[in-house]
Amino acid sequence: MTIFNFLTLLGSLSLFLFGMSVMGTALEKRAGGSLKAILAKLTNGKFSGLLTGLAVTAVIQSSSATTVMVVGFVNSGLLSLKQSIPVIMGANIGTTVTAWLLSLSGISGDSLFVQLLKPSSFTPVLAVIGIILYLTAKGKKKDTGLILLGFATLMFGMESLSGSVSGLRDDPNFTKFFLLFSNPILGVLAGAAAGILVNMIYAYATITLCAEQIVYGMAINIFAPALASFIYRVYFGAGSELVQVSLMETLASRMGITANGFITKLFLDQTPMVYLAYLLVVFTVIYFNRTKSGLNYKAVGEYPKAAATLGIDVIGIKYTASVICGALAGIGGAYLTTCYTTTYVDGNIAGRGFIALAAVIFGRWNAGGVLIACLFFGFCDALQIRLQVGSYNIPYQFFQMIPYIATVVVLAAIGMKKAGPKSCGKPYRKEER
Repeated sequence: MTIFNFLTLLGSLSLFLFGMSVMGTALEKRAGGSLKAILAKLTNGKFSGLLTGLAVTAVIQSSSATTVMVVGFVNSGLLSLKQSIPVIMGANIGTTVTAWLLSLSGISGDSLFVQLLKPSSFTPVLAVIGIILYLTAKGKKKDTGLILLGFATLMFGMESLSGSVSGLRDDPNFTKFFLLFSNPILGVLAGAAAGILVNMIYAYATITLCAEQIVYGMAINIFAPALASFIYRVYFGAGSELVQVSLMETLASRMGITANGFITKLFLDQTPMVYLAYLLVVFTVIYFNRTKSGLNYKAVGEYPKAAATLGIDVIGIKYTASVICGALAGIGGAYLTTCYTTTYVDGNIAGRGFIALAAVIFGRWNAGGVLIACLFFGFCDALQIRLQVGSYNIPYQFFQMIPYIATVVVLAAIGMKKAGPKSCGKPYRKEER
């Protein structure tokens, strides 16, 4: 990787952030009663939002593009977090039905029609239309041009990131670095380190700079998986052969026990990561309810200004929480390739981060409730895998929808009345105390 590749990487990232900023600002100016009413009509219910995200993603063949648009709408105040979650879930379902719809219609993936629907194809068209409107029109049409230009810019930035790291494939030092993490335990530790690094970017933007938490969260949710995909392709190549990894041993395997019975499989045929998750639930309940430092964290989450008057280091606690959450999120991602599957593929996470958010809402922000919610969603995920293996004359894409549909159904059933800590999503400005 040369200095020019590095400059391209920085430039691509800058274009992504600049495009998002331009699109968000233009949407705020362009947003009128009619646009807000249309979006509200499309997303006023859990299932209508789900269908909207599904339809848009199935047409444009990119959940990332759909998520980008949602980020812009949230940033401009046209959509709330409550409205955006079903849309994102629908986007994940949309990625599962695109190929199925093409197969039903008999349309080839190489056809002109399909190629025009891809973001890489229609992005230049949007850029041309946007610049024409921006240079020739006035008022709202000019703002519409800025929206199109902002969207085209950030999509171009995302695509340029891939080419900027292509030179790393031939760098022996870079490839040797990844060989260090062939051990599953080291892989988990690397996942934790990566999670902390990414979350520190988010923490600096939202804690120090007091930026919009939802917008930056969604932006990183787009950027991080794309970066992981780029690095994977750089190191292993873009061939069709999947790279197999060593899975973490289960407790039964380490003890030399053959797990045949249901009880044995339930309690012994699990990786150490599963037992760690259960222990963390118990630790969380005790720590946040029975210890002084744990109560300080709850106080910062509820009333940071009041906590600051009591001498609690609000900024320090927020950064510490970000480190812990980043590590746990990274470990959760590493679990997929070290314990769950034997390889990494693009989209391996499959929207599980949003399902985790739904689990927190379902569990009413309580550790025990979140555990029950996670077990329920885990059951739905396992069910769709079992159904795919079964001999059913049903396209497997329908089974892949089960976890996301279950998420939306649960959210629709229980609602989002308890929104968590009082200061959740609100920036803390020390000077306003």
